[in-house]
Formats: sequence, structure tokens, C-alpha cells
Amino acid sequence: MTFTRTAFCLALCITIGAGLVDAQQTTGGLFPRPFVVEHAVTITEPDGGSFTSEPVVDHYGGSMIVSVRADGSRLIVDFARRELTEIRFSSATYTVITFDRFAQLSRDYQSLEGPPVLKSAGEDTPEFEFKVSETDPVGSTKMTTAKALSTSGGVLDRPGLRRLEVMVETDGEPAAQPALEAWVDSNHRFSPQAMDAVEDFELGVLGASADERGMVPLKALATARRHADGAVPVITARPTLQGGGLIEDVATRIEPLVAFPTDLVSIPEGLKRTAHPLELMVAHAEREAELRELMGGGVDR
Repeated sequence: MTFTRTAFCLALCITIGAGLVDAQQTTGGLFPRPFVVEHAVTITEPDGGSFTSEPVVDHYGGSMIVSVRADGSRLIVDFARRELTEIRFSSATYTVITFDRFAQLSRDYQSLEGPPVLKSAGEDTPEFEFKVSETDPVGSTKMTTAKALSTSGGVLDRPGLRRLEVMVETDGEPAAQPALEAWVDSNHRFSPQAMDAVEDFELGVLGASADERGMVPLKALATARRHADGAVPVITARPTLQGGGLIEDVATRIEPLVAFPTDLVSIPEGLKRTAHPLELMVAHAEREAELRELMGGGVDR
């Protein structure tokens, strides 16, 4: 699921799908001073193997975040319309899905294909409490690797950088390591309204199918942002949910934009609108469930 500024001097209307993008979606809005963050994610497995994604460039402006991948495909998060638009040039297709629809499909897929939830009779849902501490930005780290820090370029040399550790207590018992370690850039901040919108998207849409334990990383990130008064995270590190591994998200560039690149939110001519992949996955899972039921192989989930 990671994220200045010079105001637009011109309001533009851009055709997207079947409708028009309101000027407030690309000017003013949640991110009135557009900025860009380029970053990549490295996942290190418990056995030491690792994988680093291709860099992604996130553009913030108006009421939108547009993520452009290395292959040119892009994801548009439209907070005003509450829609996700995915554009893929490799297949000459695009998809549009509302936040609510995506969240419901995520829950449906988890119900159909996810692992069964094993819970003892009378067992209560664990209670998590998040606590933030601030440490020296250039001091020794709890989780973030030296390699991640070395790949951040000049991001760590910027003034106004802060390092936060978010600890989580489960039913009053502190964890052995932080839930999140984060460097945040105080020169670039989310407004309270932007923090609310991003947090609602992360927790309510991206985390729609997660249980309380699965929500810990998202809530830890939201806690860090709020503690830092909206300062934008440029490096984060957290354990994998299974334990023993590490997920690091490292920015190599964060800078203001003179203007939000409005061409990124237009649907290029010739692309065909198709069903969202999650819709196809849920439809397939439903057919498989019906088939198991007909064959008498239904599983009590």
C-alpha cells in the first residue's frame, strides 16, 4: 500500500472515462501544492532472499494521487469521486472501480478464498495500542537496513527530517520490535483533511479484508503521520505479517511540482474499458464455491 507544492495557476477540465474531472480534483483540494515522490519497495524473506520492485512515481495534486510504474501503466486514486482507475498500455485496457466496490470485493474474496479464521470459543479480539517515540535521524536503526539507507540518495540529507518508531502493545504486552520505523520529511506535509482521506482509503479500502492483526501496519503508518503533523514518510520499514521478514519502502526523490501533470489522469484514445481484475477473481471464486457445493465438497469456513 507508500506517499510539495506550488499552487496551480490554471484550472483545467479533463475527460476521464465517461465524465469530466472537476477542476477541484487537480487543483486545490486535498493536495493544493502538488508534489512528487519516487520510491521502491524491497521485501526481504526470513531466509535472506530479497526482491526489490521497479521504482514508482507518485504524483500528489488536487484530490488525486497518480502512481506511474516503470512500464508506463498508472493507477489513479481519485478522492473526490472515490474511484480507482487503472490504465495498462500493455493490454490497451483500463478499469474503473469505486472505493466501496473494491472494499466489498476484497471482503468477498477473503471470505471465499482466504484462510478460515480459527477462534476459540469466548476468545476476545486482541486490543492494540500504538505508541510513538522520536529518535536521532542519523542514529542506529532498529530495523531499516544499511542498504536501504544507502539507496535513498539525498533524501536523508534534507533538513527537517525526523525518525519515528511506532511500538504496538497487544493486550498491554509490548512487542519485541517496532511495528514501524519511519523517516518523515517535515518540508512536505499532508493537511488534516488529506490525512483523513488517505487514512480512510488505507484502512477502509486497502485494509477492507484484513483482520485486526493485519491492520497493524496500516494503523502504525497512520499513527506516525499524525504524530508528525502530516509530514510525508520517505522511508519506512516494518516486519512482514508472518514474522522474520522485512518490508522497506524507500524514496529516492521528493520534490514540489510547478503544476500537477493533468495528462496523467486522462484516458488515452483507443483503450478499452474492462472489468477490474478483482471482479474477475471473485466471480471465479464464486463459481468454484458453487461447484464444490454441487459436488458435495463444501467446506465449513
